[in-house]
Amino acid sequence: MAGERDAAVETVVAGLQHYLAAHPEAADTLENIGDWWFTACGSGIDKETVALALERLIEAGRLSKERLADGRVLFRAVKRNGA
Repeated sequence: MAGERDAAVETVVAGLQHYLAAHPEAADTLENIGDWWFTACGSGIDKETVALALERLIEAGRLSKERLADGRVLFRAVKRNGA
C-alpha cells in the first residue's frame, strides 16, 4: 500500500512540476491546487496525496509556502536564477 501511495505522490509531483513550468507565476492553496490544477486528470487525486507532493517539492526547493493573515497557506514556485 505504501508503494501505491508513493507512486501516486510521484505522479502528482510530476504533474505539479509540469503545471508550474507552464504557469511559473502560479500560487494557490492546497484545496485549489487539488480542485483546479488537476481538473484534466479527473477527480481521483485526494488532498492527502497532493499535500505530500507539495511537501516533497518544498523539500526539493521547488516550492515555498506562506501562511496568509487569514490562516490559509499559499504555495508558489520558487524563482530560480536565470528563469
